[in-house]
Amino acid sequence: MLTRARFFCLFVVVACGAPVRAADPVRLTGASVGFPVPNGAPTDALAKFGAWAPVYVSLESTEPLPEPVELVAETPDADEINTAFAVELDLRGTVPGAHFAPDRGAIPYVRLSGSASEVTLTVRTKAGKAVSEPLRVRTRVREPLQYVVLALGGAPAGFELPKPVAVGGAEPTPLRNGRVELAHISEFAKLPDHWTGYDGADLVVFCTATATDDFLNRLFGPDAKRRDALVEWVRRGGRLVVSVGEKAQRATELAPLQDLLPFAVNPKNPQRAVPSFPLQWAADFEQKNATNATLAVPGGTVAVASLVPHGARAARVVS
Repeated sequence: MLTRARFFCLFVVVACGAPVRAADPVRLTGASVGFPVPNGAPTDALAKFGAWAPVYVSLESTEPLPEPVELVAETPDADEINTAFAVELDLRGTVPGAHFAPDRGAIPYVRLSGSASEVTLTVRTKAGKAVSEPLRVRTRVREPLQYVVLALGGAPAGFELPKPVAVGGAEPTPLRNGRVELAHISEFAKLPDHWTGYDGADLVVFCTATATDDFLNRLFGPDAKRRDALVEWVRRGGRLVVSVGEKAQRATELAPLQDLLPFAVNPKNPQRAVPSFPLQWAADFEQKNATNATLAVPGGTVAVASLVPHGARAARVVS
């Protein structure tokens, strides 16, 4: 009889000892690490080893929060020491059940150090109390020699990588041994708000002709945070190509854009078009031979804006 009573008491303690956790005020519904890839899934996002990469998060508010909170991104560095990057989120007044992606500068950045790194995301109060379950994101990290072309705004028309071509009976090799990849940011909210966000890009192409008016107005509007991030990256050695063609007049209306250009743009519509031409790329990354591959624009013509020399700036005409 004594044994049975002890068993009954133990059962009651075990059954009642695990309290049910209350629902978290925030639920992380998805995330990707690195630049978006055209027609790719979030898991295909492009991030390079040793380079800073933006982290894009979507979340759901289950109840209003009384104070600002932080979105924290954590990942181990090359020495396996956990590093954290926190940005403020102001979710006060959000409607319960609302799904959204933060677009008020709330982009954390992580520096990846392995071929398959894991980033842990959590929403916390300033005091460190978690208000969401952690979300873990596995990321395939590209090697440092990967050459990344990042398009901003609209996708570059006809900007395609050529197929591998055999030369002199040799085995065909892809462009730069397959080390060139394209990425594309078409949403203003996904533009990095700090210059380190472009760290993983080797070349940025800004396409004014295919960018939407909303994208242009916000990038060159009163809120200069994301524009300043791009300009600062260029000042620190980043390479930026600005495509101005059919929207020449529109480009001249964007005063901050003129600060980026070595030439002024004639506001008149382009008066001429030229046959499409290839952009030359070395086929071999280590320059072991003189064979060139091309990034060829399909046949047709390209509208060319008229440029006006800017006396205060040095420039070189490339034909």
